[in-house]
Amino acid sequence: MTIAATLVHLATVALVVGSILAIKTWSGKYWWGWPLGIFGLLLALAVRPQVWGVLRKPRGLDESCLTRDRAPALFGLLDRCAAQLKAPAPDYVLVDARFNASTRDIGLRRKKLLTLGVPLWSILTGPQRVALLGHEMGHQVNRDVTHGLWAMMARRSLVEWVKMFNPRESGFERFTRRRRERSDFIQALASLLTPLFIFLVCGPIFLVALGCYFWLTRLDLRCGQRAEHLADELGARLGSSAAATSLAERLALAESVDYFLRRLKSERFKEDPWPRLRDYIDSIPDHELRRRLLLDEQRGTRIDATHPANYLRRRLLAARPQLPAAVEVDDAEWTAIDAELRQYYAMAAHSLIGTPLNAAKRAAAKRVAA
Repeated sequence: MTIAATLVHLATVALVVGSILAIKTWSGKYWWGWPLGIFGLLLALAVRPQVWGVLRKPRGLDESCLTRDRAPALFGLLDRCAAQLKAPAPDYVLVDARFNASTRDIGLRRKKLLTLGVPLWSILTGPQRVALLGHEMGHQVNRDVTHGLWAMMARRSLVEWVKMFNPRESGFERFTRRRRERSDFIQALASLLTPLFIFLVCGPIFLVALGCYFWLTRLDLRCGQRAEHLADELGARLGSSAAATSLAERLALAESVDYFLRRLKSERFKEDPWPRLRDYIDSIPDHELRRRLLLDEQRGTRIDATHPANYLRRRLLAARPQLPAAVEVDDAEWTAIDAELRQYYAMAAHSLIGTPLNAAKRAAAKRVAA
């Protein structure tokens, strides 16, 4: 994957070098040396890797994310998990309203950002949460984030290549061509031959760039699925194989979580929804859970295209040697962590079902105190 992305970046470098050589060697002999070199440099500028857009630190990150001084209990657990896996500990933790979790690098200094979705986090047991943290830190151990960043910049460059050499006419170009066709014979003939000329010149480059884009995307998806299996293995090492397997089973309940939250929204529920969501998920009988897992297998459900099917993740975890938990967290520590996340629980409830922020914060405070 890294080699393929590097070849794409080298094509941009070769374009810059070739344009400079064209200016130096041909500008004195041929009139078209300078125009050809300038065109190549402008093209290289257009298809260059968008480094700043990728490395730029999001605005307001310090205000919207948890840091060590604002969540010492949570970062204490993260430090223990990172020490077990020999992984870099997260610098920021972002809590949002998605049924997911993720990790990525941000800013020029490549700070580690861990994102936790409240709907997923709230239905997990303690060992399952540890396995989830181990899975996300496993991506940092395997350097999946770095490889994915390099490949993403290569795909963006290929997208610009495709846009630059796309021979299809825009709506404005079709409009102007039809107006020229109503003019004299020469302009009408030129309007008919121009699309053919553009296709003959730009078509081969467009097809090569489009093929490289689909090939790199498919390769990235295959590598991403392999990375998810490796991260599952590290999650099992941290939270136990049983916890990692049950975590994968909880991922199959995304539709149930979405249904329950939509029902609370239709009921105009004004209290803290997360204990009720947890009770609803825990109340699902075993035979119904087996039915949903079977349905999940038949559908091949996955979180997104970069992840393998959920049932394949469960099957591989069951086939691997069963590991005990390397990090254990008691109830008092989870209570302290929930207290630090109380504000973000309320914000997620407000975002998903419209719970008033003040009412959600008071309900979450009562739950943590209890």
